[in-house]
Amino acid sequence: MTSTSPFYEETFSALSSFELFNGVDKKTLDTILNDFTYITLKKSMILDDEIGMKYLHIILKGRLKITEVNPKNARTITLFLLKEGDVYDIFPLLDGQGHITQPIVVDDMTALRVPMERARELLEIHPEFNRNFLPYIGQKMRKLEAFSKEIVFTDTLSRLASLILKNTITTKDDDKEYHCVKLINDLSHESLAEMIGSVRSVVSTQMQHLKNDKIIASQKGSLIVKNLDKLRKKCDLFK
Repeated sequence: MTSTSPFYEETFSALSSFELFNGVDKKTLDTILNDFTYITLKKSMILDDEIGMKYLHIILKGRLKITEVNPKNARTITLFLLKEGDVYDIFPLLDGQGHITQPIVVDDMTALRVPMERARELLEIHPEFNRNFLPYIGQKMRKLEAFSKEIVFTDTLSRLASLILKNTITTKDDDKEYHCVKLINDLSHESLAEMIGSVRSVVSTQMQHLKNDKIIASQKGSLIVKNLDKLRKKCDLFK
């Protein structure tokens, strides 16, 4: 993308705000941006898994769900729910090997795309970009590690409470705290089930328990947390 693109200023501003480009000077960011192509993807699109092998994507707006599906029973599990500032796909970037996933576009999405080989070259050419990339990869690996432990050691209610807690943002207004659920706030119970290794019916039951206990509530179609302390207790691994 060159500076003459109608999307350039908006895209440059977005990249500047992402942790992945923290500390990267404007000249370097402009140079990196020249190698990327601006793309749009429609909601509910299922991407060919080979796309992640050929290209690196940086999400500008929207969410991308990375799932794996059991071909025998169609059981689905969500490995990552990526948002603006996230990258797809880091695994082929690291080892050049493909892996079978089903990327699903959750919202109308905009992203930057660059051929995978060029992405590797950019990481070598720009060490300040590389410095941010390594912690980002470590963060994603730790999420997978935490997910593995939760699947083994906790029950469905604890996993659901933990998922909600991880996506809760606390804000203050006139000395009053509000706990809003972001990223997953508008997802279906089926999608939430895929994120915690469960099924829709079980998640629906547990969501109702949390509402009955006045821990969470629905407000204008979105989730809010009414009692943060009680939600934390539901996440207790050893209760």
